[in-house]
Amino acid sequence: MLECSADGSVTVTAKVGSGAGAVTHVSDVRVVCEDQGAIADLEDAVGAGTGAVTVSTVFTVTPAAARCTASSAAGEPKVTEGIAGVRTVSMGLTAVPGRVVGATVSVDCTPPGHAPVTATAAFTVSYVDSCDDPLGTLADGVTARSGTIAQNPACVSPQRRTNGGNSKQYPARRHTFTLANPATVRIDVGPPTRRGLDTVVVLLEGHSQDGTGTVVGRDNNSGPRNGARLAGLRLAPGDYTIEATTANKRRTGDYDLRVDAQLDVLISNLDGRSIVGTGTASDHFTVLPADATCTPTAGAVTDPGGGRRILSANLTAPGATAITVTCLRVGYGTATAASVLTALTPVSDVTVEATAGGTCGFFTGPLEPGIDRRIVCTMTRDAKMTLTAEAIGASSQVIFGWAAATGVRVVPALGGLEASVVRDEVVFTRTGTGAVSCTTGGDITVTASNWGTVHHTTKVSVTCEPPVEIADYTPGTRNGAGAMTGTFSVAPATAK
Repeated sequence: MLECSADGSVTVTAKVGSGAGAVTHVSDVRVVCEDQGAIADLEDAVGAGTGAVTVSTVFTVTPAAARCTASSAAGEPKVTEGIAGVRTVSMGLTAVPGRVVGATVSVDCTPPGHAPVTATAAFTVSYVDSCDDPLGTLADGVTARSGTIAQNPACVSPQRRTNGGNSKQYPARRHTFTLANPATVRIDVGPPTRRGLDTVVVLLEGHSQDGTGTVVGRDNNSGPRNGARLAGLRLAPGDYTIEATTANKRRTGDYDLRVDAQLDVLISNLDGRSIVGTGTASDHFTVLPADATCTPTAGAVTDPGGGRRILSANLTAPGATAITVTCLRVGYGTATAASVLTALTPVSDVTVEATAGGTCGFFTGPLEPGIDRRIVCTMTRDAKMTLTAEAIGASSQVIFGWAAATGVRVVPALGGLEASVVRDEVVFTRTGTGAVSCTTGGDITVTASNWGTVHHTTKVSVTCEPPVEIADYTPGTRNGAGAMTGTFSVAPATAK
């Protein structure tokens, strides 16, 4: 392989054979060292318009005989040859309202007898509509523009007269804008002189590029000097379009636009929160502008910065606490929002029943202090009765405790855990069983606890009956066919 920096020569010697019979051949090779291939003047390109916009830039390649292609992940650029080594690379990009669309274009050129060379350029397109003079995001106060309504088939007011209309006879000009906060807005569109253009204003939802969309309001003569005015508009955050058009068909002329916006403080994402049991509950939200001051009717609001806020309150008992947050900022309207912080009861109910070996029922008399429910059960001595406990509540961390008095024995076992959704809240069901045996009657205390705190206590009163015994059976006698009776004794005497 040869490399060069200037013209020169190379001597090539070839020897064939060995000894006295060897033949040597010497060749002198002249080398012409041409300049390395290069791409020059490939600069970034910008474009503007609506829809598909073609962006292009010119560059030079040496040597001029090089073949060039272009590629991009965003489209299919093309290279066009010009005089000598001049080339043009172009590509179509789609302009999008409200943002700049960009792409990287790579140009690859391969000169004959040279190594390939590569260069890149950035292509960008901005949305520019001849019908639209954007106002951007409105600040608090007055935003003003002056413009001209001209005859332009691409810029008419289809809804000048009726919602959903398709009129093409009223020339128009549009001003898109965005509200980051709720606001009270007044819009004036009128002629700059007393005998000027009779104007009409139409307000649309969204950034409308063709005058279609939902009409928020329209007016003809509520303003001074044949001007139009929309006053007292309460607008939510979002995108809007002001359309300045004419009261008469095919009329053109100059107009002045004045938008007076009284912004309100914006509170977002104050949605309420729930905790299991008592303690501190927190609701995170945001406020705009970020330096607004927020005060709650209960608890406290902290400011971690960047417009973020945290509402916190200590909940000392189960239940819901409604808190109203008021946010103020000089020059802005006051904003209020409500949050409901809820302390959920870890265990809302517990049931205990006999599923085998006995019978149970509810006790209907007065309950002792500290007892939430009492169950009365009957079983047979030396038998086994299975009690099944079920706790329902907001906590998945429920543990059953089983404590038996003298004469009754219980062996507990932890059951399963299920979850269900009831009115947008998750409800957990914990089950457990106890194998009961008895020698005499006694009580079993079943507790449902969460993180060491007992939330529900059930007392199970067990009546331990002796097994039924039959003794002293004496068969009767009878001559002939017919029923025959016998006698026996049974304990307990109440057995049937």
